Amino acid sequence: MNIPETRIIVPGGLYRAVEVFLRKELTKTGQEELIERDFLEAKAKEISEAWKPYETKILTAMCEVLDLEFKQNLIEIHILPFPGAFSWPLTIGKEYFDKDRAVDTICHELIHRLLIDNTKLAYDYDTWPAWRKIIGKEPNNPTFNHIVVHAILKYLFIDVLNEPDRLERDIKDCQQYENYKSAWDYVESHDYRKLIAEIRDSYNILSFN
Repeated sequence: MNIPETRIIVPGGLYRAVEVFLRKELTKTGQEELIERDFLEAKAKEISEAWKPYETKILTAMCEVLDLEFKQNLIEIHILPFPGAFSWPLTIGKEYFDKDRAVDTICHELIHRLLIDNTKLAYDYDTWPAWRKIIGKEPNNPTFNHIVVHAILKYLFIDVLNEPDRLERDIKDCQQYENYKSAWDYVESHDYRKLIAEIRDSYNILSFN
């Protein structure tokens, strides 16, 4: 099984491309410190130290439970003071600079990455029609997508790490975002292990191999 290495960095080229814009926006809110290179380098080191004890265990567990492998051998995780976080390129934004919250968010974004960039499917293959048969047509697209992510996140936090505080924190933090809240409401009212098993089986049907 291919378990990639992760590298947490301040991306040089991307930093230079966005620094002026982000500095202007952060200055408006008195947060200009967040764009300073020394601050970001220190934050990347802090998050990396917090993440490394979890790296192999988390990556192995998500691959095994989904029976999927990453295509990449190395995944870079960018630390930049954007709002939010996103999976491609995998970027941890300023709301998640706390080291524990960063670990939670890295897990979240790596799940997104594995679901779309794995050795069973062509990149960006549309998995949603198969997932709709499992979850149903009612949830809107952002909620629907995160039902799958949150089910796997719950498995990682509870079954793998045995750290229910991480689950409780994520659910609490998501209450301010309607789509994320709705996704957690769905996962908490269903059997997350059964849902994951059905998602895993859907890849065997979709696989082009």
